[in-house]
Amino acid sequence: MDFFVGTYARDGGQGISHCRLERDALSVLGTTQAIDNPIWLLWSERFGTLIACGDDPDTGSGLAAMLDVREDGMRLKSRQATGGDVPCHAALSDDEAFLYTANYIGGSVSVLPIRDGALDKRVQLIQLVGKGIHPRQDSPHAHMICRRPQTQEYYLCDLGTDRILIYDGKRETGRLSLRDIIRTPSGLGPRHLVFPGRDRMLALFELENLLGDYAFENGAWVCRALVSTLPEGWHGESTAAAVRVDSDRVYVSNRGHDSLACFAMGSSFLALEWIRPSGGAFPRDFVILPDGRFLIAHQKSGDVTLWTIRGGKQAHLAIPGAVCICRQKPYP
Repeated sequence: MDFFVGTYARDGGQGISHCRLERDALSVLGTTQAIDNPIWLLWSERFGTLIACGDDPDTGSGLAAMLDVREDGMRLKSRQATGGDVPCHAALSDDEAFLYTANYIGGSVSVLPIRDGALDKRVQLIQLVGKGIHPRQDSPHAHMICRRPQTQEYYLCDLGTDRILIYDGKRETGRLSLRDIIRTPSGLGPRHLVFPGRDRMLALFELENLLGDYAFENGAWVCRALVSTLPEGWHGESTAAAVRVDSDRVYVSNRGHDSLACFAMGSSFLALEWIRPSGGAFPRDFVILPDGRFLIAHQKSGDVTLWTIRGGKQAHLAIPGAVCICRQKPYP
């Protein structure tokens, strides 16, 4: 199974690494520096290409790129400026005709068409406004954008203003229009979302290491619970990073505590089951494999770990500055 790892240059990263997992062995097949600081990667199933968000190697401004993945390496196919700095997350429309990027610095959202299998110039840039009470909330910080299942609604986490903004997406043009705003508790910093179903949403709050369980009731989102991702009584420095759902379990990575937390998920509850070491330092991102194992990208220890729930670390691959990880789909 092939996968890709994005890296930070300041931590020794060398762009994007194309990697392979064969049984229990991890290896790097090749790298590319077509984009600097690739902080988010996703795979386009429609076009069979890798999409990367990061910095323009020439100007340092925000950039989105599409890359062909071949046996002889990764090749840049197209690239476009996002118009906002540090695009740290992106999502595709359901027909993969548009790419939406969440630009962290300054807080903005970009809409870029995909035409003839290549990125085209952006058709919209939405600038956010406001700030929060936490020292890290001096301005808007768009941290994630994703689509609510079975809808054309796009949800944006603004870590800087403690808001989740809901946009209607227009299928023909890709343009977004604001529909509603979820105002989350002050100082929590919403980072990422997952939807276990159309009417349930889990929001990960980075600054206070909390997971929020939201239900859509009577036309509005209601927070039913806030649960900690850290052990009771632990007061060290840590920030929540990534959240994934796998069947009836929810997993969260904790940077600083350097762990994964697992929650059992029922129809109306979340219950912490365990918290275990992730096998490295600063687990910023992870993916869950079809066989139940995990691939975890550790930024500060500079590696990707093959990890199991029962056995912990199984294998290790040195990749300095590893910050995001993406599987190639469909599986070979």
